[in-house]
Amino acid sequence: MNQNVRLQNLRDFTVQIRNDADQIVGTGIAVSMDGKVVTCRHVVETALRHKNIEGAEVGVYFPQVRGGEEKKRKAIVEKYFKEYDDDVVLLQLTGGSSPLAPEQIAVLGTAEDSQGNGFRSFGYRKLENYIAGLADGKIMGSVKSPLNRNLQVEPVMLNSLHLSAGMSGAAVLDVERNLVIGLVAEDYYRADMQDRDTAYAVNCQVLGLHPINLSLVDNALPLESALSLKIDTILDDVTPRDNPGISLNGAPTALRNIEKWSTLLEKLNGNWDDFSHHLVGLIGLSIEDKRSFVRGWLDSLLINNQRYKPKGVFWWNFYENSNIDDFINSIIEFMVDDKFSSLKAKDINTKAQIIGGLLKSGRYLFILDGTEILQFQQGDQFGLLRSVVVKEFLQHLANPEIQSFCVAISRISLFDLISYKTYTEYGFVPQLGGQHGATSDTPSTNDHLGYKSYVDAFGDLVESPYTQLPLTVGVYGSWGMGKSFILKHVEDEIKNRTIARKATRRFWTKNKPDSKSDISIPKIYTIYFNAWEYSSNDIIWPGLVRKVMDKIEEETAWGRPGLFLNKFWLNLKRQWKYVRAYLVLILAVTLSIIVLLFSQFNFDFQIIWNTVLAIGFGGFLKLILLTFIKIG
Repeated sequence: MNQNVRLQNLRDFTVQIRNDADQIVGTGIAVSMDGKVVTCRHVVETALRHKNIEGAEVGVYFPQVRGGEEKKRKAIVEKYFKEYDDDVVLLQLTGGSSPLAPEQIAVLGTAEDSQGNGFRSFGYRKLENYIAGLADGKIMGSVKSPLNRNLQVEPVMLNSLHLSAGMSGAAVLDVERNLVIGLVAEDYYRADMQDRDTAYAVNCQVLGLHPINLSLVDNALPLESALSLKIDTILDDVTPRDNPGISLNGAPTALRNIEKWSTLLEKLNGNWDDFSHHLVGLIGLSIEDKRSFVRGWLDSLLINNQRYKPKGVFWWNFYENSNIDDFINSIIEFMVDDKFSSLKAKDINTKAQIIGGLLKSGRYLFILDGTEILQFQQGDQFGLLRSVVVKEFLQHLANPEIQSFCVAISRISLFDLISYKTYTEYGFVPQLGGQHGATSDTPSTNDHLGYKSYVDAFGDLVESPYTQLPLTVGVYGSWGMGKSFILKHVEDEIKNRTIARKATRRFWTKNKPDSKSDISIPKIYTIYFNAWEYSSNDIIWPGLVRKVMDKIEEETAWGRPGLFLNKFWLNLKRQWKYVRAYLVLILAVTLSIIVLLFSQFNFDFQIIWNTVLAIGFGGFLKLILLTFIKIG
């Protein structure tokens, strides 16, 4: 059997692009040993806070440097397309060559033969406290260039749930051809969530054009071999149990109605039925739901006579016991006949190798619960396993010669396995209401979580005349726990209260409200602003101001004539405080002159009126002026 199952390692050649404040603004990839790095042009513009990128300098950080070389470097913009809109730049490190090893450099190809293939990507998209993340999906193919851009090569359309802000410049790795065929450039977003899985990449074909002129590979890159099994000779004397049974060490109770995750269930069952799939990572920020979901899937698998039954089931809960010795010894006891108790005296690495060999004896099912306990939570090793023994155990499972299957439940992607084709990863999102599918974060319209009391309390707080402003309230929770849901219902609650008060004022003849309490409630404007639509702080603030201004204009608009009068009145009130003193003085002087003039005609209004008719209004004003001069 072909053991070549390892792709290019995305983490090896992926770098951070940083601004002058040392903040991550995007992703890039190392493409040569002499210090060349490729990223998107708009990433560099974001780092610089302007569009003049000629010869500009940005920060480049290499998280996966293996030796003692400096990770934090500077790079200048060496080449880009000045007369075209292709969203790529070539950076050149200053002060030396790349700090990476030769095998850590990305191998590039074009997207022409990648239509319909799966892809993987890794980049610096922030999710709560996690600074990086994986993405996968399908390469849909090349599409026509946008009407407002002059591109040399058509963009590549992608279908993925996970591409978002921060991944611009990340590699698109074709898992069939093992080539980087594009750079993530755009994530399509609509408020109604239509086409929410659509994204676009720059075709690497453009990197072969002048003046960038990078080398591209035409044929698929051969895969690397899996981790070899170095089995001790004692394995010849070890007999696996005929019926190891089911060992549920700390497994939770099953989640009811797992059919809500119908899409995820279908994928997981398909992976189990396909013996070429060995590892599945179930990743999500919520803890209990995904654990209970896997338990529900396990129960359904064991009672379904239409599916292949595992030789044995081993569940280990790292939340309850993270001791690696206990973990390995428990697997030995589960897989090996009791008479071989002498294995317990072996060192832990030898035991792990023996387990690797025993995995070939049948299709065992392993469920590793709470794997993030063993993963680095921050720093350059973020997401990697701290235990070498567990890492090798999982890599043994990824070997094509192994028949066994493993589901790893974690809050963090298993980055040690991303280069294995036998590994698949799915995102898990708790379901609200009656929604179905593996992932969906559209706010529900029905309150299945009992949040009504919070919505009412928030409405009372905002409307209270005793609330001291300004006021900021944060709503915190894991992905899928209902943050957008509660904010949407707060907005609706405030709007409904405003409408109800207007109706009460309109029909107040019999039920007149308490005027004092009603008047004290201020006019409240609700503005919905989605920061995910913007890629950096420099873009967020103008976007927020624009949202506020649009809302004010929307709320105060009464058609074009009404809008003109409304703005005129607002401007008049604004200017009144500056000119009122002058206007009062002019009015007082004018009235004094008129009184003096009238005194000339003994306050006979008939004479005054006849005079105005005879000499006209202009002559009358002249007469007033002469009178003023005479008095002066």
